[in-house]
Amino acid sequence: MVLSVQNNYQTSHHSIKNNQRRGLNQKILKHHYDSYFKYYYSLKNPIDTRPAPALSDKPFLTVEDILTLFKHHNHQLTIQDVCIDTGLPIPVIKREFKYFIKEKIVKLLYTNGIGTQSISYILNEPYRNNPDAFLEKEEQINFQLEEILESEMKKYKQ
Repeated sequence: MVLSVQNNYQTSHHSIKNNQRRGLNQKILKHHYDSYFKYYYSLKNPIDTRPAPALSDKPFLTVEDILTLFKHHNHQLTIQDVCIDTGLPIPVIKREFKYFIKEKIVKLLYTNGIGTQSISYILNEPYRNNPDAFLEKEEQINFQLEEILESEMKKYKQ
């Protein structure tokens, strides 16, 4: 998986521009240009070459998957980390994290550098120090995520 991402992260300028308009690459790619204004794109963060953790085979992020991913990435996740480890498309990941933010399970962390800003996700306090509290709600949260996925699928079928 990592090799295919490394080999395929250079895409055409046209498809990148389309993705920029949709906002899909704001958290993964950075662009550079030379003196002739020819654009070059690269990943914002280096690819983690460690093997991906074992996750469920469900088409959405389960509670156990989230905890596993946070542990694997030192309790701080980026969209790129989740995309590479799960293989899920970016819109699906954003939708899932939007739910986790709404439920106050996860929060956004903005880090500003010189001329750059990175966005990552961290677990909120009760879940960070006591993951068992998160696991108690696992069945309910997984059911709600499955309902969200089904409603999204119905939209695409119509």
